[in-house]
Amino acid sequence: MERPFQRILVPVDFSPCSKEALSCALALAEAFQAEILPLHVLAGDLGLATGRSPSLQIHFREIMKAEEEEAHRAMAQFMEQAAPTGRGKTLPPRFRTGPADLEILKLAEEWKADLIVMGTHGRRGISHLMLGSVTSRVVRRAICPVLTIKSRP
Repeated sequence: MERPFQRILVPVDFSPCSKEALSCALALAEAFQAEILPLHVLAGDLGLATGRSPSLQIHFREIMKAEEEEAHRAMAQFMEQAAPTGRGKTLPPRFRTGPADLEILKLAEEWKADLIVMGTHGRRGISHLMLGSVTSRVVRRAICPVLTIKSRP
């Protein structure tokens, strides 16, 4: 019988609920001998600088480069704290830039993920309405099951 989960995608935003999601994914990976692929999505969009002055475009690129470098440092620290060695097969993290839900969905499809494990901040009401929810958009459109881990108070 084939293992139900072989490839688990774990979107990471460095929040406590993201840490809980990774911990859950590690337990699943251990149980099913699955691979885990952590993903962090940067929201910046170079398209915002399109049509602006060349100096503004250069400044925007510098900001994006600094954000990328910080994301790599934060991910290394996050993984060191949240993913002790020896639990599941954790692949090197991936980084993408763009709308978080779309980048998560694209990578899940490209990598042929069997499961997405992601945290949810549990926003409700106006906050949810105004901000939307990356998790809820991923749940609605994913090609594979999505396990959501709600943040503990």
